Amino acid sequence: MIDTHIHLYDPAWGDYAWPPVGSEWHRVISAAQFREAASGAQAVVVGCSSEPALNRCILDATRDDPTVAAYIGQLDGDGHLADTAQELSVYPKYRGFRVIASTITDPGVLDGSPGIVELQGNYRYTWKLLPYVAAHPERQFIVEHVGGYLFDGGMLAEDYAAFCRDFAALPNTAMKVSGLYTLCRLTPKPQPSDAAELFRDVVMTVLRTFGEDRCMFGSDWPVLGVPHAWAVEATRALCGEFSAAAWEKVSELNARCIYSL
Repeated sequence: MIDTHIHLYDPAWGDYAWPPVGSEWHRVISAAQFREAASGAQAVVVGCSSEPALNRCILDATRDDPTVAAYIGQLDGDGHLADTAQELSVYPKYRGFRVIASTITDPGVLDGSPGIVELQGNYRYTWKLLPYVAAHPERQFIVEHVGGYLFDGGMLAEDYAAFCRDFAALPNTAMKVSGLYTLCRLTPKPQPSDAAELFRDVVMTVLRTFGEDRCMFGSDWPVLGVPHAWAVEATRALCGEFSAAAWEKVSELNARCIYSL
């Protein structure tokens, strides 16, 4: 399995915007800990804060670690984005970066920045970038965390399916079925058997629109707030409802293709 969305940190690297000093995440969060939590799976590590120095620390720390298959940086959507991405691209495991969609006032800041672009945040902000994504068919875009959809037990938002259809119509886009438990607003968070019901409408909408060849599993470990296995079990169950081949693709094969692993 390849988990396409985890975070790593070490206080020895310095204090950054995330994790905040004094928070439960301001501690050693290592690839070895992930390997134990995920029963030996590999992972795509995603930058947890946009400071260039932190991105370089994570890339340096994971350079020779076979648990880490690739790295996606986190960058600010400002005029320095392209230059910073160019600097990070010299690392072999660099595959691209993520940016908070709501912070992009001019999509042109993405021009000249090498690698995959992952779009973070609520889908209504990501939706506004559709014209830019459509105008750059040569580039891979990935929507993170099922578009930042919040799970509160209510009915599926009417505009969410339209958002998925619009982005999925562009062949240069993919969707991470990631962060489901992080986005869950119920307390306590549900067991895997109950979570499948809570997440079903969104995950099935994503699988129907993007197709099982353009969706990838991600846990958002360790911030998901439940054991890693819960995210795996809930997502695997839903993929199994969709097709016999979906889980193998979503949990590994698609990531190998999209991230050139």
